[in-house]
Amino acid sequence: MRVAVLGVESHLNTKGGAERFLLGLKDAVNAYTPHKADLVTLPVDEGSWATVPKGYYEFHRLDLSAYDMVISTKCPSYMVQHENHVSFLVHTMRVFYDFYRDVNWKDYLKESPFSPSNTVYKRKFIHMLDTYALSPKRTRKRFSIGKTVQWRLERWNGISSRVLYPPPVLTGLHSGEYGYILAVSRLHEWKRIDLAIRAMAHVPHGVRLKVVGNGEESYVSYLKGLADGDPRIEFHENADDAMLAELYANALAVVFTPIREDYGYVTVEAMLSRKPVITCSDSGETTEFVRNFHTGFVSSPDPAEIARYINYFVEEPPEAERMGSNGFDLVKDITWEKALQVLLGPEPMRGPGA
Repeated sequence: MRVAVLGVESHLNTKGGAERFLLGLKDAVNAYTPHKADLVTLPVDEGSWATVPKGYYEFHRLDLSAYDMVISTKCPSYMVQHENHVSFLVHTMRVFYDFYRDVNWKDYLKESPFSPSNTVYKRKFIHMLDTYALSPKRTRKRFSIGKTVQWRLERWNGISSRVLYPPPVLTGLHSGEYGYILAVSRLHEWKRIDLAIRAMAHVPHGVRLKVVGNGEESYVSYLKGLADGDPRIEFHENADDAMLAELYANALAVVFTPIREDYGYVTVEAMLSRKPVITCSDSGETTEFVRNFHTGFVSSPDPAEIARYINYFVEEPPEAERMGSNGFDLVKDITWEKALQVLLGPEPMRGPGA
């Protein structure tokens, strides 16, 4: 069977979890099944309203008749037309969903003036397109990468899906020493790396904070400005996979505090490295994995409280090792072999809305 894994090329040319997921899924089909998978991507510019609907149109007109199955992922790849369409939903366009009220629309869509009524209309239009594209009539099976994505699809589109966690693509994860605090992420304001940096002002110990990732220059400069004057805070902007695995291996704990995260490879990668995770109560899917005093701590999005948990691990390193071991046991069975059995299996969806 020929399988097309559908993805989106960002107009920002960034490489994050979604891009790693696409490559991991394609490679896993080829490695663990008798099927042949190709990665099929189209460029989509989400930077203005003039280009957003164009992305939907381009996927809708895409001819994939040479493939026996298509697996759509991130919006708007699910607009594709195919009789054997399986959705493995990464996310819809979140600025039109739960991030709608967090966006400065004049800046985001580069339109001025931009009346609220037009914004509401465009949001409803995107919801209509998504509901049509992901409907049971157009998708044989629907999976979400986490409960947060599942909830969003049910809440605004009335469509059911099954949660199917994809494993990390990063290889070589292992446990080493327990030495420093690690924060790994694409450096974007929604990832809230600033919470970890601000927390260090409340940490009296000499423990280091290593910030790993890159992003927009303006936000990276802002983070470095926050850290200025604290020699304990280090930035590693160009860590390759081997270096990242080592950074995980020798961390005392991992701080991952995004807002309403869809999944978050960081949480699973940390736990596969036997490291406890500090996250926030509004961090979305991470709270499905992090359990207080068991695999880490769920904090309020407050630097002082985050610092309290950092201090706990610094002062009680055996606790970091114990919780890290619990985290490993929780996620060790998240594998591509198991995920593909469900994703590529013949069973149709069951339950309400199917």
